[in-house]
Amino acid sequence: MAATIGEDGSVEPEDTRTVVSEIKLKPSQIGATIGGEPDDTTAAPIANPRGATPSVDLTQIQQRLLDLAAGKVEDPEPVDTDMEFFYDGLKVIHLPEWRQLPADRIQIPQWRRVADALYEQGYRRHPELEAKRWQPSPGTTARNPHDIGAFVERRPDGTWPIVDPEEFYSPEGINVSEQDGKWCAVHERAGIVEYAESRMKAYLAVAHQLESIIESAKRSED
Repeated sequence: MAATIGEDGSVEPEDTRTVVSEIKLKPSQIGATIGGEPDDTTAAPIANPRGATPSVDLTQIQQRLLDLAAGKVEDPEPVDTDMEFFYDGLKVIHLPEWRQLPADRIQIPQWRRVADALYEQGYRRHPELEAKRWQPSPGTTARNPHDIGAFVERRPDGTWPIVDPEEFYSPEGINVSEQDGKWCAVHERAGIVEYAESRMKAYLAVAHQLESIIESAKRSED
């Protein structure tokens, strides 16, 4: 072992250890070294897998809107009546009651593709063969994909009846059951659900709303 002699004649051992390099660790690295989780602040930014972020030309968008408002942009070609029927009917297929099953609806994610495929294969609408027709719930105008609606049958003279709000929203459709110590009243067609401490209160809460819906539906028919 090497040693050095001091001025007073004492012998002191010489430190032969060598400093290899100085290592500086970030707090996140220290945490990871001892089993901790890395700090989120040190995470590298995620690169766009498709390359640079596409730029949006707001000037072109603004100009197109101005041209559209001024009538300078040509309107799209009108959709064929049969195609419009397929487009509208295949977004959501409404099914009438069948055997013991209630009325239902099926949503088709690729409805436009299905409609185009059927049209190209020769499928067409024949109104003279239509025996049943789906109508939206009374008091509504837009075709709501969640609307149960109702089916009506064609009259012998070829006309179609209108769904009666009184019949469609009849209180006879209220179902009351006990759930978790409370009473739950449901009217599926109207989409109403009410909870109350008693069976009668739950029923009346739904019935009062049905009365308002029926009055509103009748006013919309006038």
